[in-house]
Amino acid sequence: MEAVLVAGLTNIETTLRVDGFPVAYAPVRYPFFGVDATVSGVGYNVATALASLGNPVRFLSVIGRDLGAALVLEQLRADGLSSAFVVQEIERTARSVILYDADGRRMIHVDLKDLQERAYPESLFEAAARDVTLAVLCNINFARPMLAVMQARGAGTADRGSAESLYGARKYDVREGPGICRFACGSRSPSKHQRSFVIICRRGADMFNATLPVLSEKIEA
Repeated sequence: MEAVLVAGLTNIETTLRVDGFPVAYAPVRYPFFGVDATVSGVGYNVATALASLGNPVRFLSVIGRDLGAALVLEQLRADGLSSAFVVQEIERTARSVILYDADGRRMIHVDLKDLQERAYPESLFEAAARDVTLAVLCNINFARPMLAVMQARGAGTADRGSAESLYGARKYDVREGPGICRFACGSRSPSKHQRSFVIICRRGADMFNATLPVLSEKIEA
């Protein structure tokens, strides 16, 4: 089975269960077993989903040089994902905080630190992209230059976009063209009210299938 290149965000995600929205002020709350912290991020979630289905994955991401990075590297080892293409190019790893209630409503706060100002090392990308025919590129700044390169090589490219970028006003300069499929997927929030997708990208007579858990929609390119 051919390797799939996945490039995208990895962050430390903290989830907090709340009674409802809007959140009523209280100086102290004790939501026993309602606070958790995990390694997450769109790129990480896609990479682990593909790896769990038996796909060899080359995962490209940018993390910090902090305690959060140590947690990321430990989790990658536990998931059986190589960290060879996960670089520590920023001081602090991106973080997110998600408030959720019993109805599945979520309020997501994302702190990317200075990640959007950093580029992914070109030499490492070239090494990871060697002989790759399918790439999943998430909407994070360091992955943007990779899209044109993979498209020029004729690789099938699945671009992970937000629901807004897919169905509403696009915020991202995603190129249209053969072999490019845009899709959206949910986070690993404990609310479990997410959508996931089957990605089918065609390039000539070839078909690439990347199946994410809990099929709810199929997009063909």
